[in-house]
Amino acid sequence: MKGGLVMVNSNYGSRIFWLTVVAAGGLAACGDDTATSMGATTTTGTPVTSTSVDSTTAPGSTSSPTTDTPTTSAGEASATGTTGDTDDTATTGVTSLTSTGVEEAVCGDGLISVGEECDNGAANGSDGLCTVDCMEVVAECGDGVLAGDEECDDGPLNGDDQACTLACKTALCGDGLLGPGEACDEGDANGPDGTCTGECKLPVCGDGGLNPGEQCDLGAGNGDDQSCTSQCKNAFCGDKLVGPGEGCDDGNLNDDDACTNACAFGTCGDGIKQMSEECDDKNSNESDACLNSCVKASCGDGKLWDDPSEECDDGNVRHIV
Repeated sequence: MKGGLVMVNSNYGSRIFWLTVVAAGGLAACGDDTATSMGATTTTGTPVTSTSVDSTTAPGSTSSPTTDTPTTSAGEASATGTTGDTDDTATTGVTSLTSTGVEEAVCGDGLISVGEECDNGAANGSDGLCTVDCMEVVAECGDGVLAGDEECDDGPLNGDDQACTLACKTALCGDGLLGPGEACDEGDANGPDGTCTGECKLPVCGDGGLNPGEQCDLGAGNGDDQSCTSQCKNAFCGDKLVGPGEGCDDGNLNDDDACTNACAFGTCGDGIKQMSEECDDKNSNESDACLNSCVKASCGDGKLWDDPSEECDDGNVRHIV
């Protein structure tokens, strides 16, 4: 048997002839009945029956009919009833797996998925790196998101007179901006001797700094009985304030009243004639015109006045004629 055909005649030439016929018939059948399914080819042609009578067959001999039986090559898949079509059942199975077998991406699950620039899970929107929409934070002062080198960001509430400046820096005394609770701020010029203190307050007498217009400032040591008055002025005699070393201070230039121009109470012997005194020569000589009691010398005072008008003075009033 060869090519599915039984040859009765052993003649070589006859065999060649019939092989050619069978091959031609087989090719024709293949052209009509070859089906392609999922890339595999299957032959389903009608069996070929050949009846041959060899001219050289011996009398009384007859060739048996030969039938070509379709064969299927090993490894090829059969798809009966389909021609060039895709297996719908297989395709549907893959689609279902894709739509239901893959978990849908969710912003906030900590996994960076398609359409997300970042995902830090529960930290989104608060870590300054990833927003609640899973977008990377772009540091921009005034967006209300604390990011980058920003010290603060209150969004539209930022301001140079607010707790967070327009540069997203925390307001502080000495930054040169008049922030909340500050009376002044001259930056590096702030100081005890300037027009704005180191605490960003206007200078006042008693703050301990020698501010413009002040002669002194001892802070808590200021006082009207101290060397630096409560008005931050140096104490002096005549300022009507009894300062250190003063007995009085009437603030006038009248030297014969109770308080001398030396800011001391007037006393006999101080050389200053007070209103209650007749004289005051500021010495202890009892024989001159002014006694040590600041009374003028006179006959009968018991003091011999060193004056031609007195020859004696026994202090009595008896007059001998």
